[in-house]
Amino acid sequence: MSLGIFLNSEELSVVEEHLERYALEGVTTNVSMLAKLGNVNFANYLHDMRKILGEKVFLTQVTSTDPAVMLEEAELIRRHAGERTFVKFPCTPEGLYALKIFSGRGGHSAGTLCFSVVQGVLALLAGADYIAPFYQSMNDVGTDGLIVLRQLAGFIRRSGCKGRILSASCRNSADLGTVFEVGCDAATVNPKFFEELNAPGMDRFYGKFLSDWAAAHPDGATLLDLHQ
Repeated sequence: MSLGIFLNSEELSVVEEHLERYALEGVTTNVSMLAKLGNVNFANYLHDMRKILGEKVFLTQVTSTDPAVMLEEAELIRRHAGERTFVKFPCTPEGLYALKIFSGRGGHSAGTLCFSVVQGVLALLAGADYIAPFYQSMNDVGTDGLIVLRQLAGFIRRSGCKGRILSASCRNSADLGTVFEVGCDAATVNPKFFEELNAPGMDRFYGKFLSDWAAAHPDGATLLDLHQ
């Protein structure tokens, strides 16, 4: 299965811009991000997001702590955002319960806020299509996030579970390389992550390329001018 990168953003204009520029697998949002939308018509928002995404994957999260309400929210998301949408449930006892029921009904689901191996395993066994371990956030609270990711990847290999590991809380390109190296299938990144495309040292070489070309072609010619 191919590896992928997901954009972590609730802003429709930001999503549209980044999907046009980069080969992203999809988009994720969480409760804090949805809170920034205020009292927006959520059904309309989901329709607008799906229109931008086309057939790309969308992961968005329920907001309630009550399993019954979580399931109602999940059905609303499913109804308005389409089948390429995966509903995120927190890996709490209530969230895992709701995830199990929703997956049993044929819904696409993800276990989020995964901070331990047991949470991820229970989400996978409940039928989650994705689990989202918070890599660097685990490190922040004293849990070795790398060990958790590696053990979850090992569980998937041995158990045959269908779920994919979507690593959240990657803060730079080094984190991205690390999580892919230990067996994650995808990772979420914030829009500011793409600032790293201007990597240290690159400007010097790129500038030399451009100056060498300009010296050879002071008239401003491009390759398009040289084919005649």
